[in-house]
Amino acid sequence: MLNTFPSLLDFAPLAPFILRVAAGFWFIDIAFKNYKEIKREAKKFTILSILIVQAVAGLFLVAGFLTQISAIVLFIILTFFVIRTEEAKQNPETKQVHLFLFIILISLLVTGAGAFAFDLPL
Repeated sequence: MLNTFPSLLDFAPLAPFILRVAAGFWFIDIAFKNYKEIKREAKKFTILSILIVQAVAGLFLVAGFLTQISAIVLFIILTFFVIRTEEAKQNPETKQVHLFLFIILISLLVTGAGAFAFDLPL
């Protein structure tokens, strides 16, 4: 079937780039917001180490470095967060955002980093 706008197919590598950068900034933002609230938690070391890994993986996504590994790590962290927190279970908007982030991470795992990344497709 013919495409309506075949010239737009030239920009196909930009789609994973946009998803990668948006998800990366989102995870960095979540890590810093949760870091500000960590003072009230009893298990500081475990939560702090998870937040550091989350922020570093988010930076890797933004930079396009080790994108697929970062997507797997963030998928595991997001799964842990969804299972363990009450906020994720109660708020329907939070559930939708988490589902959207799951889909973005799976897409990055399958498609790779896209344009403007350090990862090279082999």
